[in-house]
Amino acid sequence: MKTRNFRVFSICFVFVCIQLIVFGPLATAVDAKPAEPSPGSEQSTSRSTSEKSQQLSQKQTESSQERFSKDEPRYWTEKGGLYLAYGNIDAAVAHFEKAVVLDPENAGAHCNLALAYAENRNFEKALDAMGQALSLEPQNGRYLHARGWIRVQTGQRQKGIADIEKASEKGHPDAVRYLDRIAPRQIREGRQ
Repeated sequence: MKTRNFRVFSICFVFVCIQLIVFGPLATAVDAKPAEPSPGSEQSTSRSTSEKSQQLSQKQTESSQERFSKDEPRYWTEKGGLYLAYGNIDAAVAHFEKAVVLDPENAGAHCNLALAYAENRNFEKALDAMGQALSLEPQNGRYLHARGWIRVQTGQRQKGIADIEKASEKGHPDAVRYLDRIAPRQIREGRQ
């Protein structure tokens, strides 16, 4: 159960980070007009969510290729995020590593790499990469929360909770939610 929760967390975290990096604030999605129904809309609504997600992913990849060259870290970060979202962890790691090589001062790229490593259960490399992200942005609540989550997954519960508490103090909503809802329940149930 912990592995599944961590997988969902890391995929969502990376996807949101990439969306913010590439597309900016969510206001652009709110301002977008819904697509006009096509004459064959009955068929399009019967398509599975998976097919629609894959088409969206392909459109995002195509649009990123138009906007970014392969010399830009954002190109590699966006593609890495898509690979991670679709479960190709090895390709995601390779793409995030390339982004870090192109821009070693990019804390977000280090964070994404850390989450991909963690998804591959390579927690030592994950903690190293997250440490690098935090050395670049030590007050970033998202990075503190992610490192805390990785530590909890590796059995370093006390250190993990300390990171999550720091992230909560900085107002990170997932850290606040974890401390308010999940951590107390685990303590009541006697899990450590």
